[in-house]
Amino acid sequence: MRWYQFQLGRRRKPTLYQQGTYAPGGDYRWLAGAAVDKAGNIGIGYSYGSATHFTGQRFTGRLAGDTLGIMSFNENVLAEGAGVQTNTLRWEDYTYTVIDPSDNETFWYVGDYMKKDARNYSSKIGAFRLTATTKK
Repeated sequence: MRWYQFQLGRRRKPTLYQQGTYAPGGDYRWLAGAAVDKAGNIGIGYSYGSATHFTGQRFTGRLAGDTLGIMSFNENVLAEGAGVQTNTLRWEDYTYTVIDPSDNETFWYVGDYMKKDARNYSSKIGAFRLTATTKK
């Protein structure tokens, strides 16, 4: 999964601040949604799957002061998939990561996963915060 962070410079001209690739273990990650909290921390939620894991939802992040270009938080599971999609429905092209406006530090993410023997996917909504004490 590739990610980029741009900042606005003089005269609101965007410039690339940092970028990176997040691919621990070589498994598949796609349809990522990223957000930035009030401290400048970045949270990313995404679909995840591999030859040994059914498609589910995971998230990671980085603190604003971490080394540039690195998602420094361990990957966390939001929804573990338990089945295979067998119909022709598209796979969740509406995933989203947003910051809660009530505190500007809680990341909310919505994504889909397959339950065992289900015909259609289910949606999972979860929340997380990125702090030095939650970093593993």
